Amino acid sequence: LLLRNAFFATMAAFQSLQSMRLLPAPPARLRNMSVHAIGGGGDWRSATSGGNRSSGGIIMPGGGSAKKTAAEIAAERAAKLQGPRQLEQVQQGSGSTVLGNLTQFRPPPGFLDATLRGEDAPRQLDASDTGAMLSQLKAEAGNWPDLARMLPALNRAGLDGPAIEEATGLERVRQNMWMVAVSVYDSLKQMEVEPDVIDYFTQEGGDELLYELRFLAAENRPNPATYIAEKQLDQRMALTLARSIKEHERRAGETLGFSLDSGDCLAFKYYRDALECKKERDIEDCIRRGLDCATSDSARTRLRTVLDAPAEKKAATKEAGGATLEMVRFTREELGVRPVALAGTYGEVTAEAFSSAPSTTTSGPFSSFRLEAPSVTEWVALPAWNIILLARAPVAVFVPDASQIPQVVRAANIKEDKDLARLKGPALLICDRSAEVDDKKYHLTAEGSGALQLTSAKQLAEGEHTVIGRVLFCCRPPSMLLGPSADTSQLLQL
Repeated sequence: LLLRNAFFATMAAFQSLQSMRLLPAPPARLRNMSVHAIGGGGDWRSATSGGNRSSGGIIMPGGGSAKKTAAEIAAERAAKLQGPRQLEQVQQGSGSTVLGNLTQFRPPPGFLDATLRGEDAPRQLDASDTGAMLSQLKAEAGNWPDLARMLPALNRAGLDGPAIEEATGLERVRQNMWMVAVSVYDSLKQMEVEPDVIDYFTQEGGDELLYELRFLAAENRPNPATYIAEKQLDQRMALTLARSIKEHERRAGETLGFSLDSGDCLAFKYYRDALECKKERDIEDCIRRGLDCATSDSARTRLRTVLDAPAEKKAATKEAGGATLEMVRFTREELGVRPVALAGTYGEVTAEAFSSAPSTTTSGPFSSFRLEAPSVTEWVALPAWNIILLARAPVAVFVPDASQIPQVVRAANIKEDKDLARLKGPALLICDRSAEVDDKKYHLTAEGSGALQLTSAKQLAEGEHTVIGRVLFCCRPPSMLLGPSADTSQLLQL
């Protein structure tokens, strides 16, 4: 009895302090809690005033004295867990209503309201729904497009990919796939694709299929999406289809007979695969796949021409009596040759011989050239480098020993005797027959004896010299040594 009186006195003091605003208000679940008594009823006020003390029950404090029935308590719980629709069903039932299989996850705010209003498009989520969205993502409760639209809202709320992965277990790779796939999904809905196609991609696994269509333009996505849904292609074939469409766009000049339909794009892919195959069995396999995919008669006709080609080739080989002819196609580097006239030997060639050296140019697909007849001039074939092609009239001067020319020795940056020994041997001075002076180049000038000499621009300014040509570079023949250094050391820039 003493403990009961002490308990009632404490509750009375607590109530008076709340009324004076000296203590915070209790939570809503405590304020709304019904007054129950095991073996009795009534609130604590009636208990302290002498009401129903003989029941001997344990009294729970609450905000009111009215005792709620079991049906009302079940209805309140249903309203909190399953929304207004379940509440209506519970209230219409009997007093002994038994709740169904209640989920342990609460849907996000407004989720059931949008469903009851019949809204197809999801509402705009904001940062206030962060907790609900994380719970729904963790449980993957819903279709993947609805879940994918929560990711940008969570990003706006300050949660990045790693934070979402830590909170929900959703890997960042899948987050990226969902965000890309939902953009393709929304573009298909805007293009008014058939509802059956949209429903097909709404199912589980549709994100992986739509992710492969990300490289296609929005206006080009409905046709392949419909084709994927009709043929029920897997992710690998969806990727093959997307690549086939892009290849069809790039090879516009080779797609004669193949339309822009997805089936014809796949058939064009197998057509090109067949052309690259060497074995008849592989060719027939590619053509068979192409015929299964082709949707137009022109595409099927083009595919069948590949099957007829091996038979025609066999007939032609038999008619030729077994003789074969090898076909070779040159590269630009193999035909890149520029003939240059050899005017004479350095130290002996005169200005007249240098000036009268003939020149020619290459032309045609095989870089052919023509010499003036009669011609007794020696010619040397040099690579078609830009420095030679841009020269007005290139002329070569033969140097018997490059180590005996001081200008060449300085250009080679000789430091030791072994380096000078490597420089010994013949070389060619490639010059441009021009009187223009270049401050950074050596020039061929006519001396008193008539022989041409190498002269720098500084020496030209100090004395009177007649400029005959400008030296482009000095080259040497291939070395007997092997390795990269043997190739690069043959060209000396003067």
